[in-house]
Amino acid sequence: MQIDSPLFDLDIIGTENTSVLKLNNTQMVCKGTREYCLSTREEILSNRGFTLPENWDLKWNFHTKSTWTPSQIGGTKLGCHLTPASYSLSTDESNPEDVTEWDDVTVNDIKFLPLSATTAPHEANEITTNSASFKGVQFDRTNDILKADDLADAGVFGSGTDRFLFYFFIKHTDTVTSGERYIFSSDTTRDWALAIDPTDIGGGTTNRAFHVYKNGSILLDTGMAHMAWSTGAYQIIGCGWQGQYEILKLNGGGNLGDESTISSINVAPAQDMFLGARQNALGGRLSGTQWGGTIYEMIYVRDHDAADTPTICEKIEGYLAHKYGQASLLPNTHTYKDHPPRGVT
Repeated sequence: MQIDSPLFDLDIIGTENTSVLKLNNTQMVCKGTREYCLSTREEILSNRGFTLPENWDLKWNFHTKSTWTPSQIGGTKLGCHLTPASYSLSTDESNPEDVTEWDDVTVNDIKFLPLSATTAPHEANEITTNSASFKGVQFDRTNDILKADDLADAGVFGSGTDRFLFYFFIKHTDTVTSGERYIFSSDTTRDWALAIDPTDIGGGTTNRAFHVYKNGSILLDTGMAHMAWSTGAYQIIGCGWQGQYEILKLNGGGNLGDESTISSINVAPAQDMFLGARQNALGGRLSGTQWGGTIYEMIYVRDHDAADTPTICEKIEGYLAHKYGQASLLPNTHTYKDHPPRGVT
């Protein structure tokens, strides 16, 4: 006998210290720490406590709800999503690893393109997890840059909203010692931009800050060692804006809701979006602003309900951490430290 559909849901609900394991969303199986509930669920899955007739098929489809993905944010709220599966490589045999296009997988279908053949980034080495391997788009800190097309018509990044989030899963290879380097920038005036500063927070050489720009001025300077970037590190970085509150989060920790003295944002519908450098006044790359590193995934959320911001941030962080096998980056208190988010938003 083949069991084609799940017989039970076993869901863990709660916090790190107090969680419950529920059967079919109605019956409580146990209560305790999340770790205790996880171990109980694992014991149930491993030791069913009964035997089946010999002629039964023992293939199980045990349902713990599907892993949450950004597509479940829904509607027009997911404005852009770049994934490891959505970029294209050159058909030129002399440059087979050049990335010629990175396509947004949402209905907006935004395309990020090199300014020319000489500015194409490259396919990065794989990051391998227990269940899969992924390649990303590598920027070499010399010429590489991608630019979003046709934003004047789409207006996706310049939506006029007072709520939006950008999230990246990245790896730094940059070894610069001076000058800001831009992971992304909305245009030459930096109405919204994320940069790294090689200046050490504490005066040394290891704790270097992220900068977020808004309307051309530094909105957030991380200023804390736990918010620093470091060469060779995988990191989950999120930044955004909500009313009069800026957001900057690194690896599931950091800032979520410090009030800014800047009360409005001016990202116009016709803005360009650059990955890997800052734009110059003529629409090209501004010399000396190129970033060195790999972007594996970018997620842009807009016009979401303000009350949903903490939940969306945590789900994106959990999704990225577990997808790329980097759950160790998340703080122990993170909702999705031990398991990826499941279900719908």
